[in-house]
Amino acid sequence: LELCFRSPGNEGCETVTFVQSRNVATVYIDVPSGNMDYIHEKKSNAEAASVRVYTANGTLDYSGSAESLKGRGNATWEWCEKKPYSLCLSEEADLLGMGSANNWVLLANAYDVSNIRNKIAYDLARDAGMLYTPQCQWVDVYLNGSYAGLYLLSERNEIHPERVDIPADTSFLVSWELESRMISQGYPYVITERGRALRIRHSAFSLSKVQQMWQSVENAICAEDGIDPVTGK
Repeated sequence: LELCFRSPGNEGCETVTFVQSRNVATVYIDVPSGNMDYIHEKKSNAEAASVRVYTANGTLDYSGSAESLKGRGNATWEWCEKKPYSLCLSEEADLLGMGSANNWVLLANAYDVSNIRNKIAYDLARDAGMLYTPQCQWVDVYLNGSYAGLYLLSERNEIHPERVDIPADTSFLVSWELESRMISQGYPYVITERGRALRIRHSAFSLSKVQQMWQSVENAICAEDGIDPVTGK
């Protein structure tokens, strides 16, 4: 778009380019500080934010506030210029038809120049019939008015009616992690006899009970007949 301007003693024309991918939704996030410097200083640093989400055809899908925008990830956070983020909305909202919840993830796909590996993995898991696979959609992200790149807006793995729909009072949710990260970041975890560290994201049980249950699973997986020799399960 060519815009011409005129002011006392000065006039001219300049070209203005609006960046938006075809058939991709757009997310605008603005924080009170006006830049990402504080958030980028440390992964745990957070700011409140205003958030707008537009569908691929330009229709406003959501406009509201977020309790926090902060960093996420490990290697991608430490070593990549394009940062991934966690977004916690002030109220539950259904973003782009993926179900109402507070917590969302912006995956940067910084190590993947194709930007498709995570999406392919999620879609494959869903098509294979897994009980839960995070929904996600590509979005153009603008942070404080500056284009940050193509991201995947994704559900966050958590016990929730629109996410991992299991009873919180009788269940646990874990993820496979590196023990060194669990120690340095202070997250609760258990470790199996074969050295697998499992971060406790939610548990209705004690750490020792989760350890016992998961050890039986590992024993069965590693047994030739698929049966835990200790418990017979």
